Amino acid sequence: MSNPSDSPSYAYLESPYVLERGPGTLDVLGVGYNERGGPSAAFTERRSARRYALLYIVGGAGWYSDRKVGRRPIRGGDLVVLTPTTPCRLHSRGRPAWREHWVAFTGSIADQWRGTLIPSGRPVTRVGPHEGIVSLYRELASTMRYRLDGYRERSALLVHRILVAFHMRRQSQTQSTTLDSVQKVIRAMHAAHREPFFDIHDLCTREDLSYERVRKQFRQRTGVSPHRYFIAIKLAEARNLLTSRREMKVKEIATHLGFEDPYYFSRLFSRHEGISPREYREKFRMV
Repeated sequence: MSNPSDSPSYAYLESPYVLERGPGTLDVLGVGYNERGGPSAAFTERRSARRYALLYIVGGAGWYSDRKVGRRPIRGGDLVVLTPTTPCRLHSRGRPAWREHWVAFTGSIADQWRGTLIPSGRPVTRVGPHEGIVSLYRELASTMRYRLDGYRERSALLVHRILVAFHMRRQSQTQSTTLDSVQKVIRAMHAAHREPFFDIHDLCTREDLSYERVRKQFRQRTGVSPHRYFIAIKLAEARNLLTSRREMKVKEIATHLGFEDPYYFSRLFSRHEGISPREYREKFRMV
């Protein structure tokens, strides 16, 4: 078979008997690259064999689906993790052509890595483009192709290096995404300052973000909870309207900012500012 570096698609498979090997092993079953316009056929069937697979999508788009998580979109730069006993489907969107690097493996060591190096509960995770990871896939393909002495041990080591590279990349992406997410939440709050309330749960669901992680990072960055920050945005706008729009009554300002009860607005304003809205207007009157 041609060299992986100059072949559009390739696959190197291990003999089936490796499945019979004893505990404490990590057996590489196959590695390949596919650009035939859809996911590798071996990974589109319902599966029950004790094997894992790491599909690194480098081009195209599609979907992953299973009964537990439903349907998840896939695009270039995503890692798709297939785990034992989890029936799933992969679907290509068509154009541009789906392109993936993949490796399949099994063994008790892989079982021990579930939840750490092998993510569990999130079959599709964003890692972004990374030439170093692609190089590891190609090195593994060459190792499996030529099968020199010790190739099985070297193949297992390369799978471990791929897993570590993905793990480090996910951590880096998570930290960056979380910081960006805090900014995204703040921008969304400013855009929604006239709404009665701000639903951060809904935002996290729509943006595929972890609510608990974003909430924790939000408090670390701002010193307050998302709810208190949203109230602070409303009150800042209230102070601006009280001094710049003197023709607006306090009740109108309350309604403008999404407060259904103007008396609640006045009490909230007084609690935070130490004086009532009317007193604030007189004290900071703009001439």
